[in-house]
Amino acid sequence: MSMPWHSCARPALARKPGTSICRGTWTSFPSGTGPGTGTATAGVEPAIWKLEGVDKPEFAKAVVKQAQSNGRKAGVITLGRGESKEKVQEWLKVGAKIKGIIGFAVGRTIFWQPLVDYRAGKTDRKQAIEKIAQNYVEFVELWLNEGKGTKQ
Repeated sequence: MSMPWHSCARPALARKPGTSICRGTWTSFPSGTGPGTGTATAGVEPAIWKLEGVDKPEFAKAVVKQAQSNGRKAGVITLGRGESKEKVQEWLKVGAKIKGIIGFAVGRTIFWQPLVDYRAGKTDRKQAIEKIAQNYVEFVELWLNEGKGTKQ
């Protein structure tokens, strides 16, 4: 099984013009694979790596290790992948405790259901906006609370 990954080019935010800011999205680590096994990219020094949520701290640590190999000062953010709120909460609880994981990027999990409800006429615009804001604040509070203390 191969590890999915991709790069996102944002030259204005990258360390050097023409380089990528994000790289490295793993969803699984079959035996004998994972960060550090053929993932080097010649000349690209990402500032931020994107990590699809993982359940195990050792996988998150492995991605951070790869992101920061060769003296790089890269950080890693945890993605939500459009998963359920409960699943994303599990991933954020893991990521918040790992040194080198600097934040998260969760979109669909925050806004999808409120927009579906709004379009179906189950809620009005104000209620949808409030629910999206509430969902976001809940993830931020979880991240901050889980990240307190010594990071692994």
